[in-house]
Amino acid sequence: MIPAKASAFPGRPGCGRALIFVIVALLTCHGLTQMPSAFGESGLPTEEQLRAAANQALVKMDEYNDPDKSFKMNYPANWEVGKPESQFIFQAHTLAGTVDVRVMEESMPFTLEDFTKLISTEFGGKPNYVKVSQENVQLHKELPACKIVYNVTESSGLKEQQVLVLSAKNGRGYLVLFTTLQDWSARFASVFEKITDSIDLPQEDELSPAKLAAIKMTQYKNTEFSFKMDYPVNWEVGKPEPPNFLAVEYKPRAATVTALAVPFSGTSEEFTNSMIAAVAAPNRLKTSQVNVQIQGVPACKIGYSTDTHGVKVEQLVVLAVKNGHGYGVSFTTPAAWSSALAGVFEKMTESIDLSGK
Repeated sequence: MIPAKASAFPGRPGCGRALIFVIVALLTCHGLTQMPSAFGESGLPTEEQLRAAANQALVKMDEYNDPDKSFKMNYPANWEVGKPESQFIFQAHTLAGTVDVRVMEESMPFTLEDFTKLISTEFGGKPNYVKVSQENVQLHKELPACKIVYNVTESSGLKEQQVLVLSAKNGRGYLVLFTTLQDWSARFASVFEKITDSIDLPQEDELSPAKLAAIKMTQYKNTEFSFKMDYPVNWEVGKPEPPNFLAVEYKPRAATVTALAVPFSGTSEEFTNSMIAAVAAPNRLKTSQVNVQIQGVPACKIGYSTDTHGVKVEQLVVLAVKNGHGYGVSFTTPAAWSSALAGVFEKMTESIDLSGK
């Protein structure tokens, strides 16, 4: 794999996204320059050799399976599997080309929409990339995906075509990238299609109704602030930042629950108004406000929507006054998963106990 290909998808430190690229690059320029003697004076396969290679690739498939990343893909059995470079986890090659699988991870999970937007910006911003088409497709088990085709002119003058297949599941973004010369794209289209049809992300959706219905809860208890609340057993209790005394995270969906308690001698309404003023910001939109009761204690539930670096984040804040303290419990998650997690947040809210018992 030439450095230009490896550097085409740099890490994005500080962007706050959990990013997984699964990259399949077929018939790269690097391969073309490595094996010229196999194809005569031109250094390129003849039409007859290309036709035979494409037909043979469809005869039998082997499976590549990475259970850690919940990714499966078939590839032609007659492609030779090689030793991947350190940044790759899989490599195979045929004719004058290669197939590589690369995985990159960062800090915030993806929806398909967000992932497609990021990759479109990454590729579309290159002056030598011209978008040919973009369409919504479905992968194995009707998994939604997006297919984007680019024509690329390399500095050497070679004209490539790149076919990107993007999907997202359980917060991971998957990119399968096929690269070939434009003149060869029609010949290998059926091979690409067969590989694409085999892509499988087998892990069950963590936010499926069945998973959420079976979720088990455990209790957090803080005697100093007379506070108790249930939370899912697979969520992690972290180190809170003051003035919070509690931070619980669900990292696969970047969901966070925090709780604070501050000395307060006024009414619940006064505490609510003071907190609304304290969190006001130009990019924070209040979407709802309703008075409720939490185990007999008057409380207020407020919904907010915030645009954070192009990602819409939703927040539910529960405010109450008891025991000489003002309490604030905040539930935050990317908007794409707020509906699915609403039931979990509601369970946690209903379990809040300020009785001190």
